[in-house]
Amino acid sequence: MKKDCTYFGSLITGYVDGELDDKKVLAVRAHLKDCKRCNESYLDEVKLKNVLKERVLKTRAPGYLRNRIRRQIFRYGERPSFAELIQSLFAYRPIHSTLALAAIAIVVFFSTYELVQPLSPHTRQASTTGVSLKSGQLHGEIICLDCELLSHTTEGFVHDPKTHHAGLQADDGSIWTFMHSPAGENIPANRNYLKKKAVVSGILFTNAHYIQVEELKLL
Repeated sequence: MKKDCTYFGSLITGYVDGELDDKKVLAVRAHLKDCKRCNESYLDEVKLKNVLKERVLKTRAPGYLRNRIRRQIFRYGERPSFAELIQSLFAYRPIHSTLALAAIAIVVFFSTYELVQPLSPHTRQASTTGVSLKSGQLHGEIICLDCELLSHTTEGFVHDPKTHHAGLQADDGSIWTFMHSPAGENIPANRNYLKKKAVVSGILFTNAHYIQVEELKLL
C-alpha cells in the first residue's frame, strides 16, 4: 500500500459527496486509478451511500466524525466491508435518519474498537459500559453478509465471489457479524465456510449482533 493512502483515504468521503475542490478531486481521481485498496474503499462508500439513500432520509454525519473513523480504519490496516458496518443496523426495515446516525456510530465504534484493543476478561465483565455481552454459542449457517444485505435492497444484485464477507445466520434467523479476534481473523474472508452449517462459540454482543469468535466448528 502506498504511503499516501492514509491521506487519500481521508478524502474519499468528501470525494463521493462532492465536497472537494477541483485540485483535490483530480488528485484523488488519479490515486484511485493506481491504488486498488483505496479504489475498493471508494466503491464501498458509493454502495453504502446508495443503500442509505434507499433506506433512510438523506442525512450525513459531521465531517470531523467521518474523517476520524476513516483515519482509525486505515491506521490499523484493516477495512471492514460496508455490509459489516451496517448489517445489524437496518434489520430490513426503514428507520428515521436520527436513529440511523446513532446506529451507524455505534456499529463503527464496535469495529474500530476491536481493531484498537481486543476484548480482555476485564472488559467482558465490565458492567459500566452499557454494552450487553455474554459468553455463548450460536448454531446456524455461514453466509455472505454483503449478499444477504443487498439481496434485500438491490434488485438483480450479483456479488463478486472474490469479495464475500462471511457472517452467521443463526437458526432463529438473526444475522451475526464476526468481530476481529485471533481465533476468528480468517473467517470473514474464507469462502470455504460459505453455505455450511456451523456452531460458533465466543463473546456475544447481544444488542448489536456481533460475536468475537473463540471457536468455530463446521457440522
